Amino acid sequence: MTPGQQPLLTSSKPIFSQRTEEQVYNEINEYIYQKIKRPVDMDTRSHCWKSAQEIELSAKAGLECSRFSESEILQISDRLGDFEKRWSTVARTYIILHFINHIDMLDNIIEFDFNDYWLPASQGQLPGLLNPAARTEFLRAQHVVLTKVTDLIDGCRNHKHFADHEQIPFEPISLLGFGGFAQVEKVVCKLDGNEYARKRIRRDISFKKTRTSMKSFITELDILKKLDHHHIVKLVGSYTDPSYLVLLMSPVADCNLADYIANDVALLQKKRHVSTFFGCLASAIAYLHRSGIRHKDIKPQNVLVKGDNVLLTDFGLSRISHGTAHSTTDGLTAKSSRYCAPEVANYEPRNSSSDIWSLGCIFVEMVTVLKDCTVKSMWEYFESHGSGGLYYSDNLPASKGWFQALRSMEPKSANDPLLWAEDMLQHERHLRPTAQALVKKIRYQSSYNAFCGSCCLGPSMTDTAITG
Repeated sequence: MTPGQQPLLTSSKPIFSQRTEEQVYNEINEYIYQKIKRPVDMDTRSHCWKSAQEIELSAKAGLECSRFSESEILQISDRLGDFEKRWSTVARTYIILHFINHIDMLDNIIEFDFNDYWLPASQGQLPGLLNPAARTEFLRAQHVVLTKVTDLIDGCRNHKHFADHEQIPFEPISLLGFGGFAQVEKVVCKLDGNEYARKRIRRDISFKKTRTSMKSFITELDILKKLDHHHIVKLVGSYTDPSYLVLLMSPVADCNLADYIANDVALLQKKRHVSTFFGCLASAIAYLHRSGIRHKDIKPQNVLVKGDNVLLTDFGLSRISHGTAHSTTDGLTAKSSRYCAPEVANYEPRNSSSDIWSLGCIFVEMVTVLKDCTVKSMWEYFESHGSGGLYYSDNLPASKGWFQALRSMEPKSANDPLLWAEDMLQHERHLRPTAQALVKKIRYQSSYNAFCGSCCLGPSMTDTAITG
């Protein structure tokens, strides 16, 4: 597309019968122009725009007449998507560029990985292809597509955009966890009193540095939108504010699995719960893999415990395969070394079997607790045996020795999940069981030993892979 050229909306099929492409294009634009109450030349597509000064004055005056509601933006997004699919994800950006008479930059901006999730943007967070004057106008105009507090109770999970922190109706209660790029806290919504887990990823002031975290955020958001399983956290909503990219999830967990099995308080009751976690976690992983999704960062810290329920969380590194989750990929990837499979540690080709290895590591720790040992004592054993390494993949002698020690301990009934773990920790990935085969084995064993919650003992709606 050449500079100054208006993009033509093209489609193999019109969205309205008896209407031409030109008529529908004009209808979309007229919808925008009526909102800002400016005239439109429908013949030449030359438009009379509010000046940057008018926009700034309107914003300062707090005038809501030019601000688009979530439902209005959704209508524009749907219309755009019928012509160019990727335009449906940048409806807000489309409106802003129309506002400042730079619609010719739309495709180029998309190529720079800029999308609506960036809004509100600061000067440094805009792609460099916009000249200084256009950047200033963009920043002044973006208020027209940001979220009004009243739009929060629209009953949908569409991503929201807040101009400042004072608009955000969530009160932090306590910190639940944090990592290198994000923190998770317990919050309460001031509008309905419900509690949620809020994951906040800090935005950098520069476009280049924010780009990587933005891709990870969008991947996690897209995956969570698709998932519906009893043992996977549920997405409640998401939003962008000037400082953070945010996910709102439910339920608020009591703790993660690492802390749960490390704490000796009420150990007997915990053992009954831990016994059922084998089948429930395997069921959740099988659901992911049937849906073409690999988690890629399974570890006790990413498994949450709420009452007697266990839930997978943190899909920031996950991958959606175009075929199935059994498709093989290679290259560099972020990883939690203690729980990553050998092929991941060595940057070799990997597929869904790498998730099985990581889950096997968790199974070993759960069996350790069922055998009246502590995870801490297990790592002390690793440190004094074999290579002394504290990773499952690089200290196989210690792994085998620990398995042998556990096998001789009571209760002997816990030897079944130990056998599953040994199969899952096969060094050759093609020898590991699939998640579905593992679920079947656990369900069979659970006919006389409770290694699976009643929620996952038989086929159910949550066993069905996502479609579409």
